Amino acid sequence: MGKVYAVVLAVAAAAILVFSQSSVKAADNLLVNPGFESGTEVNADNWGQWGGVERLNEFKHGGDWALHDWASDGTDNRGAFQDINTAPGTKYVFTGYIMSPNESGMHKSPLVAGEAFLEIEWFQGDAKLSSIKSDSVKGATDWKQLSVSGTAPDGADKARFVVKVTSAAGASGDIYFDDLEVTQAK
Repeated sequence: MGKVYAVVLAVAAAAILVFSQSSVKAADNLLVNPGFESGTEVNADNWGQWGGVERLNEFKHGGDWALHDWASDGTDNRGAFQDINTAPGTKYVFTGYIMSPNESGMHKSPLVAGEAFLEIEWFQGDAKLSSIKSDSVKGATDWKQLSVSGTAPDGADKARFVVKVTSAAGASGDIYFDDLEVTQAK
């Protein structure tokens, strides 16, 4: 009887260990439509877009679509964003893939005299409190993963997650954003 009891305990302990390990999962992505898979030919669902940003399916990191942007001489910045309600002290990690093709033709030219990056902006109501941005992509590059993390400051009630292209005089070129992710850090 003692051996049976020991075997039952060993099996139960193994089952508990397996269950506890399988219940640990990756953090959930807080963004809706992070790969720009849903929307119209131009607009991505759940994203605010400005400056002529559009969904395209020429270059994509995953899925069938990506968000396309371009640097344009005389255009300060262009991009897209998604807002999430937050509270002071909440930490987020924002990652995504950015690329600039090195080809010729419409929607295929490398970025010149501009930069593309990810940014987290903190708001209290409509008032912008502060922001932090990732490293940037400049010039032609294959898909590159960028990341930025930040903690909501005192008074913040909204976090805005932004993909952005800024341009200098003489800027030109195409940028693609895809497979974005926002997770809440512990």
